[in-house]
Amino acid sequence: MTQAHVFGRTASSTEPAVASWARAGLIGAATGLRSTWGPAAIAWTAGPSDAASAAALRRPWVRGATLVAAMAELVADKSPLVPSRLSPAGLGPRLLIGAALGAALSERRPGDRTPQVAGAVIGAATAFASAAAGTRWRRTAAGPQRAWTDPMAAAVEDVVTAALAWAAACGPAAWEHT
Repeated sequence: MTQAHVFGRTASSTEPAVASWARAGLIGAATGLRSTWGPAAIAWTAGPSDAASAAALRRPWVRGATLVAAMAELVADKSPLVPSRLSPAGLGPRLLIGAALGAALSERRPGDRTPQVAGAVIGAATAFASAAAGTRWRRTAAGPQRAWTDPMAAAVEDVVTAALAWAAACGPAAWEHT
């Protein structure tokens, strides 16, 4: 049986890196949509075998704080008083959190070979892209002459965010290549 070669590596040696990139991208995307949901997902799924950067989120007070923050954002996001996620005050934290979580997830599993800087870049880039896409979705879905209200569009966005955060934090069993 022959193995596929990707950039000079066999498939088996690249799979952990691809899984790390995917996790970094997914957590960045979740963070771009809801800035606190990525940290909450990582905190609530961190295990004893995780790298120090992800395992630090396992502390009970950190888990509680991330849950409260995520629930507060869930409610606050529906308010018309909340500034745009593309404003500097909204986008800056999303990029920083996406980068930090992307770096943390790039080394979360044993055998991950993605440098933390690559995970950080992927996390920040996908946080930016999903923040822009989420804003466009809300404007399109709940704009004038649309059947959806803004809270309805936001609820759909909440479901997508939860799925992205779950996929990044838990990931399918197929991602586990150690």
